Amino acid sequence: MSYYTSHALSIAFPELVLPGVVQLKKYIKKSKNMKFIKQTQQLIEKMEQNVKFIETKRNAIDFSPSDLNNVKCFLQSMEIESTPLGAYHKIFMKLKEQRQQLLDSAK
Repeated sequence: MSYYTSHALSIAFPELVLPGVVQLKKYIKKSKNMKFIKQTQQLIEKMEQNVKFIETKRNAIDFSPSDLNNVKCFLQSMEIESTPLGAYHKIFMKLKEQRQQLLDSAK
């Protein structure tokens, strides 16, 4: 998840996550672990929301992919947490940290 979150503001995000989403969906069909399935479906949902977010932003631009300066600056001023996947990742990491603190305090 961290890998995809680090690219959440990339202009190429929709194409970048497509193979991962396809593989996760195939794995869900084979898995019998309901907790894992639920978490993975939630991740897929956030990735798809982020794809829609980036596609909306891409539709509003007026430069071509060959204009590398504008491509590099695409959404550079935005914070990762302002994307659906970035917000989900922030919450996920906070919960992970809390669980780790509980484990450390139990020792």
